[in-house]
Amino acid sequence: YEWPSGPNVILKHKDKKVGEDTEDAERIKEVEKCADSLVIGNIIIYDKEVLMDANSSKEPLVVVLPPKECEPVGCIEGVSDAILASPSPPTDEYIKERMCEKNECGSGTFLLGFDFENKS
Repeated sequence: YEWPSGPNVILKHKDKKVGEDTEDAERIKEVEKCADSLVIGNIIIYDKEVLMDANSSKEPLVVVLPPKECEPVGCIEGVSDAILASPSPPTDEYIKERMCEKNECGSGTFLLGFDFENKS
């Protein structure tokens, strides 16, 4: 499955967006040149000082996996508001266990929610 365009991961600290993932290689190269920023794989942290602040703060760095529209389901007649969401790691493991799936690196689950349009 190909996730919709990102960001698919957002980093927040004290309700402020401090980083995100990107698939844009040019953006990653540009950010790598900035002394204040940090790139880890495809994750960009806008101000690396936030890591020190988060480490000494009572408020942790929070990873947000925002919901995404699901076009393949949303375009089905009679269906609306199709949304994909990523479960937490423990929930992902639980779902795989219940489905008798192996918990392999690189595999994952998602939750799908949608509404049926009322045709009365």
